[in-house]
Amino acid sequence: MSFFFNTISGSRNKSFITDGDKSYDYKDINYKIKKLKKDYEIEGLILNITKNTIDFLIGYLYFFEISKPQLLIDQQTGIKSILQLIKRFKPNYLFIPNNIKDKFNYKKIFEIGQYVLLKTNFSKVKLNKDIAFLMPTSGSTGEQKFAKISFNNIKSNTKNIIKYLKLNINDCTITTLQPSYSYGMSILNTHILAKSSIILTDKTLVQKEFWELYKKFPITNFNGVPILYEFMSKFGLKNLYKDNLKFLTSAGGALDQKTLIEIVKFCEENKIKYYSMYGQTEASPRISYLLYPDFKDKIGSIGKAIPGGSLSIKNNEIIYTGSNIFGGYSNGYKDLKTFKKKYMLKTGDIGYQDNDGFIFITGRSKRIAKLFGVRLNLDLIENSLKNKSIKCAIISTKNKVIIFHTNKTINEEILEYLFEEFKILKTNVEFKHIKQIPKTKNNKINYSELEKKNLYD
Repeated sequence: MSFFFNTISGSRNKSFITDGDKSYDYKDINYKIKKLKKDYEIEGLILNITKNTIDFLIGYLYFFEISKPQLLIDQQTGIKSILQLIKRFKPNYLFIPNNIKDKFNYKKIFEIGQYVLLKTNFSKVKLNKDIAFLMPTSGSTGEQKFAKISFNNIKSNTKNIIKYLKLNINDCTITTLQPSYSYGMSILNTHILAKSSIILTDKTLVQKEFWELYKKFPITNFNGVPILYEFMSKFGLKNLYKDNLKFLTSAGGALDQKTLIEIVKFCEENKIKYYSMYGQTEASPRISYLLYPDFKDKIGSIGKAIPGGSLSIKNNEIIYTGSNIFGGYSNGYKDLKTFKKKYMLKTGDIGYQDNDGFIFITGRSKRIAKLFGVRLNLDLIENSLKNKSIKCAIISTKNKVIIFHTNKTINEEILEYLFEEFKILKTNVEFKHIKQIPKTKNNKINYSELEKKNLYD
């Protein structure tokens, strides 16, 4: 298999720059991967702890090029959790930062800078040859699952994203997300395949070192999730502006309407494109996009499907069809021998398609409640309250809607609004004040934690 490898071998572009200002071009990467392929034979599953560093990236690309599956784990994962994952998946190798290698009593195979490959003592389990990645995914319930992503899934999605973003060798981005997160991984994949430059950094937007790098290099595109753009909205979107900046992208959830309108206005004033994207890890991960300000009359839409894919509505649920759909979930080593090829994905989101073919999400299928015969879309209620400056998260019981909020007070007008707009009686609403709305690792509301809180409070 040669997907990234052919691309890497053909470019002298200065692509990867670390925090220490040391640069690597594609020839450097190609040489290191060729040497690893010549010197070592790797068989089996690799547990790979991700970081936005050149050392991680070389290992990541090497394992992909030799067609070995990787279980991608966030660098913030604790040792106890890593040990539990090792027990669940019985990986044959650990590719981990050097500073934690002593926590694992396994044989060292090789080192790449600050990373080391360790060989475990597990017997090789049967692995389906299609599996490229096991990607962590946690939905609104907070339960962690691993999506089985194939080599073909990655190839398809990566090529199609490059098409609509029009990425090329002159583009340059800076890392803002972890590679263990499917959107973060996708950003790396697309820029590598397009021979674009990547400024690798583990610094965050709240650190001045990040902005020093951002200003120093010719960044042409900035990528983020809603929480990053909400931060930028408060910090000042003007800090994103650069003469060479061509576009922004957002994925990983819906922005609140106020922030979205502000970003669209900023992009329009500065002649920058803004791609609002929708996806799921199960789709490797991108499904659709909407380009602003070209379609600012479609504020709130997830747009239309990426090239090679299609979207439709069936029984109010959004259905995606394409070649980038995963092959099922994995809970451990026993189910790694299968990969069920699918071309249709039930997204779990409910919504509608307007007369121009644009898709709008109104909620999650699992977030529909029924109180005394009245069907309630909890996401719709939640978003409507957020538009009234009430920071909240909503769950339901058999006879009540429970609204967790961080506001100091809730006035009587809100109860009247809930009745007028959604036909919810005052006696069927309960407000609970909490200091902070619990979130999953993917920055989504953790409704399972709220249900526990409601049960035991």
